Amino acid sequence: VRLPIGGGRPRSIPGGVSTSFLGWAPDGVIWYSDFNNGAVYRLPPGGAPKLMFRSDSTEYGQVGIQQVLPGGRTALVTAFSGTNETPLLVLDLETGKRTRIPVGLVVEGRYAQGHLVFARSDGTLHAVPFDAGTGEVTGAPVQPLGTTVSRMMILAPACALPNRSKALPRFVQSRPSMVRLL
Repeated sequence: VRLPIGGGRPRSIPGGVSTSFLGWAPDGVIWYSDFNNGAVYRLPPGGAPKLMFRSDSTEYGQVGIQQVLPGGRTALVTAFSGTNETPLLVLDLETGKRTRIPVGLVVEGRYAQGHLVFARSDGTLHAVPFDAGTGEVTGAPVQPLGTTVSRMMILAPACALPNRSKALPRFVQSRPSMVRLL
């Protein structure tokens, strides 16, 4: 369902989209990936889903879209590797080219105001300066931001981070398995 932030009626998304790997581009297009068949789809506002390309099982494997990066041409993705941790990549949404981000293996990651924030399977939350335009790490890591971070707890708050936020989000450990976004 599409829910306009400024108010208005919810609209159903056509095509039976059922995935947790999706992101909204600045132009309202929804990009999503399907781990079952390796497909990456583009869903324009009011339109039907269009298969753009398939990620293959070579080199990085099938991709899971984490977030469309500012500008809408690239997305932050994870590469399905059959394990809990995976490489973090930048996916060119026009060509399908994938470029690995040198941060090691992660559970998931998001971009906010010049930083790449990512969680590892050991429960730590990290950040590193990142240029979303070039897809490159631009400085030394700030780590860890938190410990004993749950994957579900980073997923929900982080996917709601606006690309236009003015500061790196603050994460506060409130219980051993919970992080609260302030």
